[in-house]
Amino acid sequence: MNEIKIFTFDEVIDAPIELVFMCLNKDEHVLQWNEFVLKNIYPTDSEDDLRQGSTYQAVQKIGKKELTLDVEIIEFNPPHQVTLKIETKEGLSYTRYQLSEDTNRTRLQVEASLIPSSVKYKLMSKLTSWAVQFVNKVQYKAFVEYVHEHNHFTWDLAYTSEDGDYFTLGKAILQSNSSWRVYLDNGDSDSYNMLNDRGYKMEHLGVFLFETDSLSKAQEEFIQWADTVWKPMLYDRFMESELK
Repeated sequence: MNEIKIFTFDEVIDAPIELVFMCLNKDEHVLQWNEFVLKNIYPTDSEDDLRQGSTYQAVQKIGKKELTLDVEIIEFNPPHQVTLKIETKEGLSYTRYQLSEDTNRTRLQVEASLIPSSVKYKLMSKLTSWAVQFVNKVQYKAFVEYVHEHNHFTWDLAYTSEDGDYFTLGKAILQSNSSWRVYLDNGDSDSYNMLNDRGYKMEHLGVFLFETDSLSKAQEEFIQWADTVWKPMLYDRFMESELK
């Protein structure tokens, strides 16, 4: 049977393309704006290693029903294009995402279509198309609002030791390749010198600590870094001052 167009969405978002793509694809964001997605399961490639041909399972809740759908990535060209295919008893469904950039704004085009498995499901898709269009429009409008709320390249990070004696701040900076560079955002000149002696480099944004591939990892690894490097370093400095 012929492919039937089910839904289209076309919106210019006042945000850079890297941020829009990240919010559209990374689970840590998708679970915030998409009320139907409960989780994604990656049996082979991890979320960070997805590519054309990768498969995963999307666990969704539609009404009171919980569904597990097998998803295949047909096209994957970050941050410009993603096409997903899902096969169910109703037929083959495709969702195509196309992103294009214009002066720090991003045009997002979404197209959902279905190749029905039978005449029965072809008729059903036509009868329910208005409801599908309404639900999807509401969902992607929520996505646009979510992106606008998160439209900044810098996220603040914080660390407080369990005993409350040590506290420091950091910041994660989104890069054009969707990675995150993490910097120490406070400290005195002595601390910076001590970090420099340990091989850390001072840049105009602060002391560069590490680079990672998601915001959640940036926060997690920053806390780990502060626990294993920052806190012991300050403790050693305190003990040295006490001995003088």
